[in-house]
Amino acid sequence: MLACESLQAQNRRGRGSSSSPLSRDALEGLLPGSETVTLQEPSVAGGLGYRAVKRTFDICASAVALVVLAIPMFVVSARIRHESPGPAFYSQDRVGLGGKTYKMYKFRSMTVDAESGGPRWSTTDDARVTPYGRKLRDTHFDEVPQFWNV
Repeated sequence: MLACESLQAQNRRGRGSSSSPLSRDALEGLLPGSETVTLQEPSVAGGLGYRAVKRTFDICASAVALVVLAIPMFVVSARIRHESPGPAFYSQDRVGLGGKTYKMYKFRSMTVDAESGGPRWSTTDDARVTPYGRKLRDTHFDEVPQFWNV
């Protein structure tokens, strides 16, 4: 009921779409009436030993990937620097588990001043994406530096 009223209020203020994708009856059918919905806190599967083994595996696999991909990463970095001025890597602060912030690293696939007008979502034919950056995105190789964050 509250979700229906919230959607209607957003529509009146112009923040939502002109019509809800679900009718009021459909929303009321999905919501448990006036009861409070309680969600359980998700838990990590496995005990302490499992998590320690998994973390060790993740670190070792990432280290191996970084060593194996070191030469291709160097070539990609050089190509990015050759194609457009600026750094080869892009970093951004992200929020991880427990609200801890960390730096996310990727190969730069856009022009250096891509966010000069403020951050915005990229589109399919975004003019800010460099030609080589498009290839990196298509193959997802721009994501490889994220092995460093493991």
